[in-house]
Amino acid sequence: MKRTWIVFLLAMLVAAACSSDDSEGGGTEPSTTADAAATTAAGPTTTEAPTDTTATPATQAATTTAAPATTTTTTILASSGSLQVTQVVFEPGAYVLVTNVGGTATELGGHWICRRPSYKQLPSFTLEPGDTVAIGLGDTPPPDLAGLAGVIDLGRALGPITRSDGEIGLFTGPNFDSADAIVDYVQWGSAGHGREAVAAEAGIWTVGAFVEVPEEAISISSSGIPGAGVEDWFADVGG
Repeated sequence: MKRTWIVFLLAMLVAAACSSDDSEGGGTEPSTTADAAATTAAGPTTTEAPTDTTATPATQAATTTAAPATTTTTTILASSGSLQVTQVVFEPGAYVLVTNVGGTATELGGHWICRRPSYKQLPSFTLEPGDTVAIGLGDTPPPDLAGLAGVIDLGRALGPITRSDGEIGLFTGPNFDSADAIVDYVQWGSAGHGREAVAAEAGIWTVGAFVEVPEEAISISSSGIPGAGVEDWFADVGG
């Protein structure tokens, strides 16, 4: 017990001595807090310019508008069958009707009308599909009938066009012996006229065929079927 007290007293003396030394040393050294006292050695913070994330709008593709199709209407010389003789009216006021039975506008000019040995070139005149023109071949001009596209007066260019007999040929040019040039043909009253053989070679008439015309007939007419020949013709009787 005595020893224990001695140890206790010694401990108290040591503690008192340490306390005196601390007060004479000028205070306690401040603790260092890394987060509060540390200074940043690096220079000023540089903020990177923001990246523009807006995509550049795509260039609009140019719209190409096709030019409207140009519609070209071409007037051509009739091919065989486009122009047809559709009526022959006899003296005294003789005339012939020519009709465009094709599907394309056709130029009458350049064609020739024939009653051998007489021939006459036709003037320029455009016939639309279905158009009919009257070609005067008598002492007086043909009447201006309803529905006609025009009237052409050639006078007695082919001589008299009588009821008794005759022929009319239509050609694309002055090659009257050519089966390639003849467009249409009709003969009446009798056979064997000047251009019958050419028409037969072209396949638009039959050798020996003719339209029979009674005395009371004033004309002969056709429906205009290309190459139909004599079967497509009939006599017009009455007014």
